[in-house]
Amino acid sequence: MSLTFLIGAIFGSGLFIVAGQARRTFLRQKTVEKRLEWYERMHITLDQLSKAYLQLEGTAKASLPLEDAGKRIDKLGVDFTNEADKAWLYAGRIGFHAVQQLNARLADLHVKGLTEGFSSSAIAQLLD
Repeated sequence: MSLTFLIGAIFGSGLFIVAGQARRTFLRQKTVEKRLEWYERMHITLDQLSKAYLQLEGTAKASLPLEDAGKRIDKLGVDFTNEADKAWLYAGRIGFHAVQQLNARLADLHVKGLTEGFSSSAIAQLLD
C-alpha cells in the first residue's frame, strides 16, 4: 500500500511540474505572438504614414489644398499614437525612444494642422 502511495505521489508531482512548465512555455509563446502582432501593426501604420507624408509633400509642392492630406495624416497619427502607447510593452529600448520621438513629431504636426490649417510652410518645417 505504501509503495503504491509513493509511486502515485511521485507521478503526481511529476505531472504538476510538467504542467507548470507547459504553462510557462505557453505564456512565453503568447508574449512572442503579441509582440510580433504589435510589430506588424506598427510596420503597417508607419508604411501608411510615410505614404501620407509623401502625398502631403507632393500636394504642398503642387500648391494644392492640403486639407485632405492633412486629415489623412491626422487619422493615421491617431492610429500611430494608439500603437505607440504599447511600445513600452513590446519594443526594445532604442525602438521605444524612436517611437516616442516620432509620436512627438506627429503631435506637433497635428497641433500645427489645427492651428494653421495645414499651411505649406508649417508642413515644410515639419518635414525637414
